[in-house]
Amino acid sequence: MEKYIDLHIHSTKSDGLLDPLEIVRLASQKNLAAISITDHDSIEGYYCALNEAKKLGVTIVPGVEMSCEEEGKDIHLLGYFIDGTNRRFLEYLETMRQHRRIRIYKIADKLKLLGVDLCADTLLKELKTTSPGRPHIAKKLLEKGFVSSAYEAFSRYIGENCPAYVKKFKFSVKDCISLIHEIGGLAVLAHPAIYLKDHLIERFVKDGLDGLEVIHSEHSISDMKKYKAIAKQYGLLETGGSDFHGASHDRRELGGIPIPYSMLENMQQALWQQ
Repeated sequence: MEKYIDLHIHSTKSDGLLDPLEIVRLASQKNLAAISITDHDSIEGYYCALNEAKKLGVTIVPGVEMSCEEEGKDIHLLGYFIDGTNRRFLEYLETMRQHRRIRIYKIADKLKLLGVDLCADTLLKELKTTSPGRPHIAKKLLEKGFVSSAYEAFSRYIGENCPAYVKKFKFSVKDCISLIHEIGGLAVLAHPAIYLKDHLIERFVKDGLDGLEVIHSEHSISDMKKYKAIAKQYGLLETGGSDFHGASHDRRELGGIPIPYSMLENMQQALWQQ
């Protein structure tokens, strides 16, 4: 029987709607053999889910999604098999936590000037995550009736080039790849079709990139074929994930795309060969 995996999932430890235990249980219901909770700048979800995953027989890979920037574009890297106890990594997480909180306050200040009253202190106290972001602001604006949808919150207020937008603090891709390697992991470029920056892949390979997220909910069949070919060209690993956040209306369904277990086996083999 073919086994399937999902290596790109978000929990309540960043901007997902399900907590880590709920994610593991849902993965088990969907007969997924392996998953990775790749929260933004947080590995808490992995540790929270570890015992439940063992109990239900679901392999869980330690993972994280890191925000980087190249040519003014937000680029995301996925780090797999990372050591979440590494001192340098913990320093990175603390830096990102501080900047995320500062960003929330700056966005709230801009919203106030627009007549939108959102208390940053209250929002941060209510959140169960150490990795707050714009999706949490969008949800709060919806709850308070300032917008009719999360989409409107982004398109009207907090999206890029909108009046309450505040740029996120980011490291370079090269620095993030170096950190992922330092903590024993594999560095994978997340959802490359979203960036429209394929010319940068060669540079990332020179910086030590290990893989491409070939299979993703936002990738068309032609996208997947293209990035499979690019991965082969540069000798990169192929990975895949839904980028599940938990919204019932979201097409990014957990396990919604068949991702072969062999991808995980290839990743493990690459680690052993390092």
